[in-house]
Amino acid sequence: MKKKLVGIFVVTLLLVATGLTVAGTLKLNTNSPNGGEGATGWGKYNPAGAWMRSDYELMGQIIPVGVGRYTMISEYLHAPTCFGMFPDAVESTLERGDMVWTGWNTYDFTFFEYGVNIDYEVEYYIITSGTLKMTSSDTADAVMCISIFSGNQDPFSDTPLLCFPFETTYERIPIVPPCEP
Repeated sequence: MKKKLVGIFVVTLLLVATGLTVAGTLKLNTNSPNGGEGATGWGKYNPAGAWMRSDYELMGQIIPVGVGRYTMISEYLHAPTCFGMFPDAVESTLERGDMVWTGWNTYDFTFFEYGVNIDYEVEYYIITSGTLKMTSSDTADAVMCISIFSGNQDPFSDTPLLCFPFETTYERIPIVPPCEP
């Protein structure tokens, strides 16, 4: 009987804790900027999903990982030589990074990527950092700087070999009905 009462007490505590968590999340959503529109509490538009750059040279996935935090994975259509700067590079990684909420439909982000030679030695690093602004549920504008480092540099503390600004538009990859044979 005593074990049963302890079990009921523990289950009750878990239910109360879950209820408080859900209530806190709903409260967070209703207290978000501009009166609480949107399902995420961080703006009217949810950035999670599959995206492509308007020139189709980059496709990526934005995945929620916590309150106001997202992780991003993208692949960029370019030769692994980093625009010909590192001719010995034969392969490059996917870009990976994080994105954090900074304001109404606005997020700061950083991508990281590197390229290797045939012996899997790092030839270069690329860090892309900037701001993403959701302009509709299916479009976003990005303003960023792309920094390129050689493989013998520390990409998190050294001065890049090349750093240039870049602006682009992203579109959500739509659901398309199947073709008819």
